[in-house]
Amino acid sequence: MLIFIAIYVLKEENPDLIKKIKKFINIWNFGLVMTVAMFLMKGIANTLGANYSKASAIAGLSGIGHTVLTVGACYVCFDDCKS
Repeated sequence: MLIFIAIYVLKEENPDLIKKIKKFINIWNFGLVMTVAMFLMKGIANTLGANYSKASAIAGLSGIGHTVLTVGACYVCFDDCKS
């Protein structure tokens, strides 16, 4: 969250920064929503007593969410190295 606050502060000094980081923000938010949704689904299922320990779909979608988060973080690192 502090990263986004810093971006908004720097936006007035460098308006091209938002255009450069827009792709990262979209990738990161998609991965974050996907991961949190799977955490909630798994938590609700466990709270209600359902046994989804062998359900690989929830684990797989959560893993995809984590992978998207990693891609977003790598995108920022590689984009920062280019400039």
